[in-house]
Parts: sequence; C-alpha cells; structure tokens
Amino acid sequence: MQLSDGPGGATCRHYSVAGKLAWQRKLGDWADASGELWGERPYASVQVRPVRGGQEVSLDVTRLARQWVAGEHPNTGIFLRAIDGNGSVLFHSRESTDAGVQKPVLELKWSDGGRDRLDPVTDTFLDCSTHRSSGSSKVVRVGRDQTTLLVFKLPDARGRKLESAQLRLHSFKQYAKGLTVGVFRPTPAWALANKEAQQGIAARYKGDRDIASDPAVIAAVSFEDDDWRQEWRRLTNTGSYEVVSEDSENGFVPFAGKALKTTLKKGENTALNLRYLFERQTGSEPEEVYFRYYLRFGDDWSPDLDGGKLPGIAGTYGKGGWGMRRSDGTNGWSVRGLFSPMTISPFGGKATPIGSYVYHADMKGYSGNHWGWNLGPSGLLRNNKWYAVEQYVRLNTPGQRDGSFRAWIDGQLVYERNGLGFRDIESIRIQSIWLNVYHGGTRPSPRDMSLYIDNIVVASRYIGPVAP
Repeated sequence: MQLSDGPGGATCRHYSVAGKLAWQRKLGDWADASGELWGERPYASVQVRPVRGGQEVSLDVTRLARQWVAGEHPNTGIFLRAIDGNGSVLFHSRESTDAGVQKPVLELKWSDGGRDRLDPVTDTFLDCSTHRSSGSSKVVRVGRDQTTLLVFKLPDARGRKLESAQLRLHSFKQYAKGLTVGVFRPTPAWALANKEAQQGIAARYKGDRDIASDPAVIAAVSFEDDDWRQEWRRLTNTGSYEVVSEDSENGFVPFAGKALKTTLKKGENTALNLRYLFERQTGSEPEEVYFRYYLRFGDDWSPDLDGGKLPGIAGTYGKGGWGMRRSDGTNGWSVRGLFSPMTISPFGGKATPIGSYVYHADMKGYSGNHWGWNLGPSGLLRNNKWYAVEQYVRLNTPGQRDGSFRAWIDGQLVYERNGLGFRDIESIRIQSIWLNVYHGGTRPSPRDMSLYIDNIVVASRYIGPVAP
C-alpha cells in the first residue's frame, strides 16, 4: 500500500487524482502521535530558520517507524506540515539535480548494529494552487499552504529491534523568519478501513438462495434461468451481452453458476443498456432503494483512453438527468456508476477506479458530476476478482436538501454524501435500476473489453455481501 507521486498520485484535494479519490480535507489527512485524526501533537518537530546556503534538517521519527515495524499502522509514509510560524521552507527533493546536495533520506539503526540509508520511493508536496501532482518537482515545500508527503520502503526487520530512525532533509530557500515543521502520519482513507464487512439481508440467505422471498427484497436476479429478461427492458439495440457459465480465456471464474457477460466492442460506446422499471414491475416508484450486484472485470479489461458508466439508480423519465440533459429538479436525475482509466493502486498493481456519475438538481454544468468512492478500501478494483457493489439512494423532500447517497464494496462503506437535492417536485421519484456499461463521453472503446455481473438484488433495506 503506497501513496504515489506520479501524475495520477497525490494532490491538494486527492490522494489519488487518477481515481478521483479525495482527501477528507484539502492539503491531506493525517493522524498525530496520540492517534487523533487531524490532531496537533507531532511525532517530532523542528524549528527551521533562514540560513544562507541552506542547512540540514533532522527529525527523529523513531516512534513512527517502530509503529510501522510492529504493524500498528500501515506504512503510509511521513506527512510534514507547518505547526507554527509563517511563510514556507523549500527542501531538495529526490529529483533535485544540484550537485552535492542532501536529498531526503531515512537513516535506520538496528539493535544488531545494522544500518540502512533509504531513499524515498515517493516524495511530493501538496499545493492547492494547482490540480496537478507535484511529484516530479525538484523541491518539496512545507508552509501554511503546502504540505509534504514522503514514503520510504522499509527492509524486513527479521526480528530485529529498531533503535532509531532519522529523517534528514536539506533546505535551500526560506520565506519569512522561521517555521516549525512537524511530523505526522498520513491517513488516506484506505489506511483507516474497517476490515469487518457490514452484514445485511443477504447474511440470512446462504449463497443468496431464496433471498427473493425476503419481504424487503423487490427483485433478485442470478441469471440461472432465461426468464430474468422479462423484468428488464432493453433501451437500445446496441451493445453486446450474453449469459455465460465459462470463459476461461478471459480469466473468468463463476461467482455462482452463470453470469451476465457484457463487452465493450472496439469502436463502440455501449455494451449494456437495460432498465428495471419499478412502476412496470411493482406498480409504484419508491423514494429510497438499495441496489447490490456482483462485478468482475475480465482479463481483457484495460480502459486507458477514457472512463465510462456502470450500473446505478435513476429517475430520468426520458426528459433529463443523463446524456448532457442537465437535471433541474423537475425533469429527472441519475446516479449511475462510473469507471475511470486504470491506474496504479496503493495496494499494488493496476486497478480500475470506480465511483458515481451523477445528475442532480444542484449541478452546475451540463455533464454529470464525478464522485470518486474514496472511503474505506476505496473504489479501486482489480481485474479477475468478484466484488459486491452496493448503492443506496434516498430522494430528498421537495423543497429541501435532505437526500442521501451511499456506496459499499464488499460490505465496507466507500462513499457517503448527504444534503443532496435530486428533485423539486413530488412526481420525480426512483424510476429504475439502470444496468448500463458505456465507454465515454463520446470516445469509443479502443479495444474489446469485458466485465461480468451476477447476483443482482434490489431491496428496501441494506443487502450486504452474499453469505458463504
């Protein structure tokens, strides 16, 4: 697990800008030495005063490094922020080309006499004057409007005790008379994730068997029988989907028997476009609903040109709330899923960031708003793995902004937003569950890419992951 300083890495507002995964606060999130989120007790601090030609700055980070070694906290790195004074101080980064300067280094001393001198694998500063990553800069900055992230990969302790850890930096320019720099622990949301899944309706029905009989369940689809099509209306004649029980050439492993395979064909935009219409199937339209489905990206899934849409919840009524038809509170809304181009995951390897693509009554532009699922384990999904994706919408009371949206992956909350406005009139309700897989924007898929869907459940209560 690692924060990145690459083009898609950490910025002022995002711990992964490529995945639209936002910090909870601008300039990053941290915990202090007492474990308090956004606390003010640093692990170490140093007052930096202007010195002609710069100076070496040393910070004792032994306590933090020992926590990494002991597994008390994941090694998310070192977070430097100003805790007193004004102005800013500039340190050489690992990209500095100045000859003979001290670049950032972490010096470790072990109980057996061994020593390690580590270069950072990530060093960047967060600055709200830009939306871009500063990871390629020759400097890192700490000030009232800048914070610095440093990540070091520790060697295997092999049972040794860590005696000391010293962070050494070299300043070369400073603004104002003095600045006190403090050491804190970076806390991207995945470092705080609750490992225990939240259970729901599905916990009572092993493998989802007989879950359709639950009084809270509105619809349940496992794709084992052909009659599933009767409840889903096809919106367009474009797209490619089929029910499969095997597809080993694409790394497919069934979740539970058959699954729905849909493919974004090269040169096309639409793979899947089906809707479950509540009025048609149940005789009424709800004002809140839970929608869970299992999602698996195939071995050939590799979006790099653009992102696109995934299944979600909607009330468009053919009038507004999709396709550049701006939602105004009287014509419709939608909260479809969203996928972004693949990026490097802090958990290692490549992953597809997923989130929500939202048309709501308070939107500013004509295209939907992007909400990256940034809480808990976050919305970073690998290929060839099944995930339980659950979304919840509660519409607002007309005239008020009390609507809600939440999302879970494998039973862990990954996004929550309250105070939403989807409508201004009573007749706008939850019209459909929208099974949509779409590439773009407008740009078509650059190659054939497939994903799989299984065990759909729609309910009036939280559903949760399938019980084993």
